[in-house]
Amino acid sequence: MRYGLLPACVVEELTQAMGLPNDSDWVNPSVANDKSILDLLTGLDYLMLKILYDKRLVVGLDVGQSSAIVDTILFDFEQQNLIKNSVLKSRELRLSKQLE
Repeated sequence: MRYGLLPACVVEELTQAMGLPNDSDWVNPSVANDKSILDLLTGLDYLMLKILYDKRLVVGLDVGQSSAIVDTILFDFEQQNLIKNSVLKSRELRLSKQLE
């Protein structure tokens, strides 16, 4: 790539600043996983960001409340085929496409 690792660094740092885990081995495939060979937003990253910024999740919820809301969000995503199409959607949003 013409810009070397710049797109990968920008994507990783931005997703971490937006709330995705920092250098976490438990999430895979993800830009947040340093063991992953993937360096751009994955379908899983896209879904996690969509969940994190869903308006139904608000500050102050306990684990039980937030888990129930996340279950509802995931059900809605499934009904909208968002989970099935998350990889394609993440590819549409790739920073490297914007730099070309």
